[in-house]
Amino acid sequence: MTNPPSIAIVGGGLSGLYAAYLLHQKAIPFTVYEARNRLGGRINTHAVPQQSHHQYQRYDLGPTWFWPEMHPHMQQLISQLSLTAFPQYHQGSYLFDRGHHQPPQHYPAGMTTSPVAMRLAGGLSSLIDALQLPLPKQSLYYQHRLSRLTQQDNGKITVTFITADGTIDLSYDKVIIAIPPALFNQNVTVSPSLSPHCQQYCEHTPTWMAAHAKFIAIYSSPFWRESGLSGSASSQVGPLAEIHDAGAYQGMAALFGFFGINAAARKTAGHQALTNTALEQLARLFGEAARQPVDTAIMDWSQESMTASKRDLYPPTQHPHYGLSDKEVSQWQQRLFFAGSETDTTAGGYLEGALNAALRVVKHLSNTDDC
Repeated sequence: MTNPPSIAIVGGGLSGLYAAYLLHQKAIPFTVYEARNRLGGRINTHAVPQQSHHQYQRYDLGPTWFWPEMHPHMQQLISQLSLTAFPQYHQGSYLFDRGHHQPPQHYPAGMTTSPVAMRLAGGLSSLIDALQLPLPKQSLYYQHRLSRLTQQDNGKITVTFITADGTIDLSYDKVIIAIPPALFNQNVTVSPSLSPHCQQYCEHTPTWMAAHAKFIAIYSSPFWRESGLSGSASSQVGPLAEIHDAGAYQGMAALFGFFGINAAARKTAGHQALTNTALEQLARLFGEAARQPVDTAIMDWSQESMTASKRDLYPPTQHPHYGLSDKEVSQWQQRLFFAGSETDTTAGGYLEGALNAALRVVKHLSNTDDC
């Protein structure tokens, strides 16, 4: 029996971590290298101490929803990991923000989605925690940023990382890339070149939601619900273009919104000015109580150098046509593999796409002769 190949997974977001989880289930050794000091990638939460417990309530700063009818893989994994899902709150009127000197327009029928949007108790970081839990701690490395991939004459790949202690070179039989294609294209030198199609895909594929920023205001009670409001609103005035109820499962209330201001304007304004104008808007829509949050947070993904490339500062006008074919997802004679949500052909950009991409790569690896 031959020894299993050495496998490096670059990127500890949902796709990379799920690939590690699947390999661990198959007793195939691996090592995950994450550039940040945490796992999760675009999944991140803002934690607020509970006043009555030594625990934290968590609010999503990145993706929030999944749709079980469209995302069966996600639903199956949540069930398998015994996590708690609950529907997005939508009872009550939906508001349209008409500006500073006009009252908001009410739509009593509210805003419902079909299929139903679901959230996770504890935020989506609960999923990251559950996937990480069974993995050997010695297989997870943080603050390792990929800078170069070089295929050796014997087929193995030299993987070059930048760390706090300098540059290191490591050799692996197989490498899974689970970072956004645009970030890979911008930051990583490869030799030999990728196939022309794969190279062009990495160069021109936008990172989903990388241009956006999220604002969260946390409250002791959902006062808008008491006024017959759903917490959902839209605005062409801003600064928040889209707003929703973001209350924790059996926890404190919250509202979140996506900024309708571009990345450059947000950076110029700064967090304090954005917070002030966002709270002003929430008060205009939902009442004066909105001016007194327990806590607030802003997550501007465009300023996250480990998520957004320079090409990602402006969002696409529509959902991109994502996906690498089965042929293109593996490079260098099935030594180098691409995962990550943007490589999935059916649910690219979504959480489901991250899971699908990881599963496809692990199936590729399992079907090779030496794995």
